[in-house]
Amino acid sequence: MRALASLAMVLLVGCSSVLGIENPRPAGDGGPTQDVGITQQCHPVINELMTGSLVSPADEWVEVFNPCPDPVDVTSWTLVYRSASNAGSTDSSVLDTLMGSMAKGDFRLYAGIGFLGTSDHQWIGMNGLIGQVAGAVGLRDNTGALADSIAYGAVAPAHPFIETKPIPAMANGKSASRLPLDGNDTNDNSVDFEIIAVGTPRTSNVL
Repeated sequence: MRALASLAMVLLVGCSSVLGIENPRPAGDGGPTQDVGITQQCHPVINELMTGSLVSPADEWVEVFNPCPDPVDVTSWTLVYRSASNAGSTDSSVLDTLMGSMAKGDFRLYAGIGFLGTSDHQWIGMNGLIGQVAGAVGLRDNTGALADSIAYGAVAPAHPFIETKPIPAMANGKSASRLPLDGNDTNDNSVDFEIIAVGTPRTSNVL
């Protein structure tokens, strides 16, 4: 029985990496404590992020992707930002509020006013709202629970948006992209994301 239980856990962890389900780690094992609101449940994720370009710091965007096999109602979900030093109980700012249902495999793009491409909604901020080099972006569900997050650069060690380990510092014009595939989520930012020279907003991430 113990062998069967171990096999079941391995299979569940493998599926979670593809579907965006949080890893079913037991409490107290030293794993990340994020995403407590909807653990072990498939949900949309932050799929790609750009923090600004050489043209404008307001040329910033966050792509959200639904890796789940079914539609997900994201009404009143929020994209939020925290500065690199903000390890407190309050987010630095709300970037945008999501509405409606995301179909299986759906991409949405939420952007600053400096982004000139097609987006689902834009937020206001002439100088940009996302820290260009270091900071963190989170996706909260309609209860306020943290569904997903990405931290980048030199963030505070106790920052609540760190998933295991942040990615390196960002740079103008580059994006942090989930690779090798959309929605891949192991709860380790440094493993799930790669900084690439040319972003792919509203389209599938490619190597």
